[in-house]
Amino acid sequence: MRFDIVDLRLFVAVASCGNLTRAAEGFPIAVAAASARIKALEESLGVLLLERSSRGVSLTPAGEMFLARALAILKETAGLREELTHLHRGASGLVRLAANTNAINEFLPQLLAGFLSLHPRVNIEMHEHTSQDIVNAVDRGDADIGIIAGRVSLHSLQSYPFRRDRLVAITAQNHKLLARGEVLRFYQLLDYEFIGLGDRASLQIWLAKQALLLGQNMRMRIQVNSFDAITRLVAAGVGVSVIPESTARRLQRQAPIEVIPLDEEWADRELKIVLRQLATLTPHARKLFDHLSAPPPAPHA
Repeated sequence: MRFDIVDLRLFVAVASCGNLTRAAEGFPIAVAAASARIKALEESLGVLLLERSSRGVSLTPAGEMFLARALAILKETAGLREELTHLHRGASGLVRLAANTNAINEFLPQLLAGFLSLHPRVNIEMHEHTSQDIVNAVDRGDADIGIIAGRVSLHSLQSYPFRRDRLVAITAQNHKLLARGEVLRFYQLLDYEFIGLGDRASLQIWLAKQALLLGQNMRMRIQVNSFDAITRLVAAGVGVSVIPESTARRLQRQAPIEVIPLDEEWADRELKIVLRQLATLTPHARKLFDHLSAPPPAPHA
């Protein structure tokens, strides 16, 4: 079995286009040479990867399997190239971090700023996902460290405490909901228009799921890209929202809002650090873990 990265890239291009000629044009390579490479690849593997017809090509079952593996190999190759580029530019390491909305917006900015100042030759690649997607990414090896909230299946991952927070409702200071009492249920908010984050934000995905479990949809009035913008719109009476309590208390000093506890079990959020095994972390990832898992400083009096 003999093939190289060029063969893999060409095969992925052909599978994506469904047409050998178009794939060869975009590669670029002569059509005859591209066809010869694909045939040599099939002969090397001993299986037929493509079904040819006058309308183009389609994947055989073996081709579907080979495509998935080829994409994984190309992704690993691209990651290796990126890490080597960081080394060439003077960075001694890259740590891949996946986290939920709350961690990214409230806790990580200051923590990562401190870490990066202590380790100027380490870079961090951070992505926002839902908690279950974070677990899956760490389990697959697509992320070194994850920060999740709520109860999700951890597979075989190890978990460590990070922070605690609660989701709370926020309204304008004269909102009708304030007459409902000092604590609210989530279903009571669904009668009103919401201010929220974008559809791809993990918190927004989580809240939409809770609404669907109640048989309802959230009535989104507007979606913005920050908790600060949400708070200002809520204060102006545009709608209501649900955000982390730590964020709400901080922003309450800047905008006239009311913060109301939610009487929901899922509103109590224990944020946890997840990883495969401490022993398998790279030295730079272990340094980041040690920094993130350190107890938070005591609040100022």
